Amino acid sequence: MKQENVKNKKENREELVSYIRMGRELSGRQQILLVIQLSLPAIMAQLTSVAMQYIDASMVGRLGSGAAAAIGLVASTTWLFGGVCNSFSVGFAVQAAQLIGANKLEAARDVLKQALFTISCISVFLAAIGIAISSFLPGWLGGEKAILKDAGHYFLIYVCFLPCSGLNVLAGSMLQSSGNMKVPGILNSLLCLLDVLFNVLFIYGCRMGVAGAALGTGVSELIIASIMLYFACVKSPILHIRKEEGFHLSAECQKKAITLSLPVTFERFVVCLAMIVTTGIVAPLGSVALAAICFGVTAVSLCYMAGYGMGEAAARLVGSLQEIVSRRISPTETAVISVTRFTSGTSWNIIPETARLEGTVRTFNPKVREQIVKLMQAQAEGLEREGYQVEFTWIPGCPATNNDANLAELVRKEAMEEGFHVTLQHPEMGGEDFSCYQELVPGAFFHVGTGGKYPAHNSKFTVDPAALFGASKLMSEIVKKALKAS
Repeated sequence: MKQENVKNKKENREELVSYIRMGRELSGRQQILLVIQLSLPAIMAQLTSVAMQYIDASMVGRLGSGAAAAIGLVASTTWLFGGVCNSFSVGFAVQAAQLIGANKLEAARDVLKQALFTISCISVFLAAIGIAISSFLPGWLGGEKAILKDAGHYFLIYVCFLPCSGLNVLAGSMLQSSGNMKVPGILNSLLCLLDVLFNVLFIYGCRMGVAGAALGTGVSELIIASIMLYFACVKSPILHIRKEEGFHLSAECQKKAITLSLPVTFERFVVCLAMIVTTGIVAPLGSVALAAICFGVTAVSLCYMAGYGMGEAAARLVGSLQEIVSRRISPTETAVISVTRFTSGTSWNIIPETARLEGTVRTFNPKVREQIVKLMQAQAEGLEREGYQVEFTWIPGCPATNNDANLAELVRKEAMEEGFHVTLQHPEMGGEDFSCYQELVPGAFFHVGTGGKYPAHNSKFTVDPAALFGASKLMSEIVKKALKAS
């Protein structure tokens, strides 16, 4: 009984992502623990940015509607700068997850180093733009004269700490890509707590007013970003940076990051731009109206959380599927899992209700294929335990083509006798329905030249009729000798 209690405690300390990947049988208590510990960090990470706005606006609101309106005037613009900066982390995090899943850990660490450099450059560039326009922005948005100074100071301080926010999001995304959901969740929760404490210090203690709210948020971001980077770059057993591995910029990595990040960046840009336009329309109505819309827009942001959660769940599933081969299948076996289709949603302004993944599984060993199917089912069931509705469909295709050794040798000898140039083909993952015959009788599959210039599956593929005669003769001789040998 004592040993069982120790075992349960040990299981509770494990990364709960491993429960999903390994498909363990869980008790009711463990399932509840799984849902709480795995879902809470992701939810808190999404709620942090919204909560920070509420905290600043509510605490400053005690100073009057004018102070709350000053924050509301530039809030949408801060979301724009922060959203564009943070969205570039997506492209790097996806690459890191794929590389970790393929057990290419050094390459994943290289992506992290490139991401740190790129995000730093982007955030500094955006911060420079923000600093340059900070004194003009409140006037451009049509704010009342009484709140222009406070609004400008709030925005100025916010953009000065933009690199901290960008690196915080990047480090958190990288940790999640490596399977660590707990640390980002805890630190993002701590971020809100620190924001409250520093706001009290700067707004009321130091009597800095609106500027104190921005400074409190910035200092909180600085502290949490430092801790998050420490866990990602030093403490993480997968991602921690090693001096001996060096650093180099890869054009391919940067291009892929931009390609993956652009849809997210565009979506956030359009949404935030619409909010900025709305702010500009409401601003001339006065401070009370501006403060009201600030609280309203922040509240509406809560509606986006479900959509973000769906995307996160699907992305995590892709990463965990890639880890099946590297972590759960014997290294002596050959297997490939490819996610070849990933679709979610139909429009930029509609939160998707579903995400659909399609792909293929290729392996030479039928038992390995059966094992992979069971592991994928376990991962789908793991997401269901989190509250998602998952439909897993497996369509078995052709098995691997495994040639009979004796027949393969007969083909090789006969081809050489007939004057063919024989080359041994390395094993490959291409499908072939000939393998279905091999499940019933021994066989050997081989290729013969077609006399054409273009390979099979090319639109210009043709067969020289002369090649058929040589191939037919070879086939007949192989059949006669095989029958004689049997």
